[in-house]
Amino acid sequence: MVNPQITNLVIILGMMQVSKKIPFDDPNVLNGVRALYVVSNLVIVAIYLYTKMQIDKKRGMCSSDTRSPLAIEQGQS
Repeated sequence: MVNPQITNLVIILGMMQVSKKIPFDDPNVLNGVRALYVVSNLVIVAIYLYTKMQIDKKRGMCSSDTRSPLAIEQGQS
């Protein structure tokens, strides 16, 4: 097994080397990177909303019996 901290360190160092090769001075490249950033965030939000919708759909199907704290203390149901 590879230590996750080592894996993260290797990924960060690799991305630093790749970022040195990308010409961020070019406005087209910079706008492309910005667009990729926005698209990646939109994908993350879409996955989150889909997952939340699936969880809410399954949660609505099961029933739960709730009692007020006062009824529990008095021994009533």
